[in-house]
Amino acid sequence: MALKINKTAVKEAKAGDKPQELRFEDGLILRVQPSGVRTYYVEVARGKRVRIGRVGTVTPAMAAEAAKRLSVKVMGEGVEAVMPVRAITLEKFIADVYEPFVEHEHRRGKRTAEDLRRSFADLLSTKLDRITSRELDAWVRGRREDGVKAATIAREANQLQGALRFAVERKHLKVSPFDTWKAPNVPQGNVERYLTTQEKAAIRKALSDRDRQQARERASANKWRRERRYPELPMVADHVMPMVLVLLNTGMRYGEVVKLEWQAVNLTTRTITVVGEKAKAGRGRIIQLNDEALKVLTTWRALTNRTTGLVFQCDGEPIKSIKTAWKTIKKMSGVENVRIHDLRHDFASSIVQRGGSVYVVQKLLGHGNVSQTMRYAHLADEQAAKAVALLDGHKRGGR
Repeated sequence: MALKINKTAVKEAKAGDKPQELRFEDGLILRVQPSGVRTYYVEVARGKRVRIGRVGTVTPAMAAEAAKRLSVKVMGEGVEAVMPVRAITLEKFIADVYEPFVEHEHRRGKRTAEDLRRSFADLLSTKLDRITSRELDAWVRGRREDGVKAATIAREANQLQGALRFAVERKHLKVSPFDTWKAPNVPQGNVERYLTTQEKAAIRKALSDRDRQQARERASANKWRRERRYPELPMVADHVMPMVLVLLNTGMRYGEVVKLEWQAVNLTTRTITVVGEKAKAGRGRIIQLNDEALKVLTTWRALTNRTTGLVFQCDGEPIKSIKTAWKTIKKMSGVENVRIHDLRHDFASSIVQRGGSVYVVQKLLGHGNVSQTMRYAHLADEQAAKAVALLDGHKRGGR
């Protein structure tokens, strides 16, 4: 007959050379470690137990009540209803559980899994039960800083919501954070943010200053390591400055630059070929390189000594984010309220203001419809108005 637990039984449970267990009613177990730590468990099935808590935090009466409650639940709902969920990371869940399912059930299943990895790269190493409202709020802020539109953020959030709902169904998660999280309104703000000549100069100077600072810090670290006969760190070239300058001079999307490979860069013909499968909506295009972009890529190729693979990489892997570096650059330059995506807007506006056709800009940006590019048309109108105003000067001159 099983014993009833009481304070005396718990107090008399002494530590030995090996872990010991005392068994009580309703499957309640008191496990005593050689260190003296005593912990309550409830055995709900052969080889399956649920941890209640340690002696001192949980009283004997509380442990007995928990054991009785779990026993009743097992009888009514089964063992799985009380077993703790073993949380896995989002990355492992997608690879081992979700991707095989959606790939089999949906035509775009593989693309959905890839979208999740790309959109939630910063959360891949997070365990499912640690993805909370706070993490989702931070994710929204980060996506907006990257220049992602509100509609895209909403679509990406819906994809994760579906994945986590499936995680709950498959017992990898008890409750989805989307049950209590409400996606905040993500204002678009002034998407047509253009840079002045002074702002561009300040950003270029900040990039150069940061690049030299990175080199000095690495050299200082290696000096310290040499003095102590530690292995030196490799003097690698920093990717932030060339990436930003390529973005500024080509109008490419951040995601396109991250995926850019040397095979798509032709320094002889001064072109970059954005292949369809790596472009938004699958639309490819050819971009002409101006003098600065050509110089940046030529120098970068010489520094990295690579002619194949990704143009910008870290240990052979794509660059995930330069948000931290971009914040530093904004602070150093004094240029505020500018996102990485605004470099694309500035590229387009600069061409239009210098007389370039809206239709040329459409091709360079890879817009599927010219209506997307017409946001820059008013800049051409402004330039035309200034040109016509020059006639007034001729009249005042007596011509």
